[in-house]
Amino acid sequence: MSQQIPQNKYPSFPSAGSKIEKLNWYSNYLISEALTKEKSGKTDDAIKDFLKAADILLVMAKSHENYAKWKKYSDRAIKCQEKVKTLIK
Repeated sequence: MSQQIPQNKYPSFPSAGSKIEKLNWYSNYLISEALTKEKSGKTDDAIKDFLKAADILLVMAKSHENYAKWKKYSDRAIKCQEKVKTLIK
């Protein structure tokens, strides 16, 4: 019987790459953490992570002049903020 080595839940932080790639990785990480915390009943911690992710996504959106990329990051930030609204109620 072979044992499988557990995979990391999250890919490792990109040591190389642009600041935007690193911020994107971090925002995805925060959203994943927030969803996990929400499922385990840690609503306050989930809200904090969603808000941090939204802030990062807005910074990323501001850094792009390309409308498609700006809209992509802005829409993700809006989704995080809407999730916070549902958690607060």
